[in-house]
Amino acid sequence: MKRRFIVNPRALSANKKAASIAALRKYFRSAQNGNGNGDSDVDIVLPANADAMTAAARAAIVDGIDQVVAVGGDGTVNAVAQGFFDEHGEPLAKSPTLAIAPWGTGCDYFRGISRGVDWRHIVTSGKDQLVDVGQIVYRPSGTVRVFVNAASLGMSSAVVRRQRAMPRWLPALASYSLPALTTVLDYRAIALTIKLDDQTLDAAFLAAFFLKGLYVGGGMRLGGAVARDDGKLDVTLLHAMGIGARLLRFGKIYTGKFHGDVKITKTIAKRISISAPVSQPVEFDGEIFGVTAVEISVLPRALKIRVPI
Repeated sequence: MKRRFIVNPRALSANKKAASIAALRKYFRSAQNGNGNGDSDVDIVLPANADAMTAAARAAIVDGIDQVVAVGGDGTVNAVAQGFFDEHGEPLAKSPTLAIAPWGTGCDYFRGISRGVDWRHIVTSGKDQLVDVGQIVYRPSGTVRVFVNAASLGMSSAVVRRQRAMPRWLPALASYSLPALTTVLDYRAIALTIKLDDQTLDAAFLAAFFLKGLYVGGGMRLGGAVARDDGKLDVTLLHAMGIGARLLRFGKIYTGKFHGDVKITKTIAKRISISAPVSQPVEFDGEIFGVTAVEISVLPRALKIRVPI
């Protein structure tokens, strides 16, 4: 198997980077890596930014690589996955399998697929599965992006912006929960028009989440109502509410134990359109790219990923 690691160099502090990459090389050169024979050479690239990661993924396709391992967090996985699709959001022919090494601060997608299995064992001894990806079309430009785990807007986009400013030495849970808590205290609900298939909602919302994965925002279990390959999106809408009501629900949102709550709508949809009187940032897989209006849909079984057996 021809395997290539696309490593986000920002996923580790400078003093740990060399040691971590050395350990990665050692493990995958070893005959004890789960398949009986180690890699004679470990193919590693360290792109400088997200665009370079996408370009590296496209280069892997040209080079006939069988398996690409995205080494980093959700943003790294997304940047690499973008390279498996063209500018219209269509899957490129003969794309490799995407595997994940969760080295970043936010690894929600891997948390949802790993079932607690070591990522190295999944890379070497897992199985390939075709899964859905989400697709976002920005209007009026027509720019297309895909997402592997989740897209959202509202309070969640504000959390992403604040999370970017947090010290990198903080644990992953703290780097998400602290910005989330401060945003809960000061965020104002936004007016949105959300069309979910044939249903239109016109109201004030704190946040709207559209998931293929189980987790978002550093461990919030908002997903689980859809399968990885069923062509549907799991939708969670947080309606406008006061600060006290938000705080009462903060823990429920992280654990996913909010079913039946009148202020939190759960549903499933295949096609979604979102507009707002004031343009709102839309984040996907922890990255903010553009603003409303957007259309969100599903590309069925468009990406091959590595999962535990």
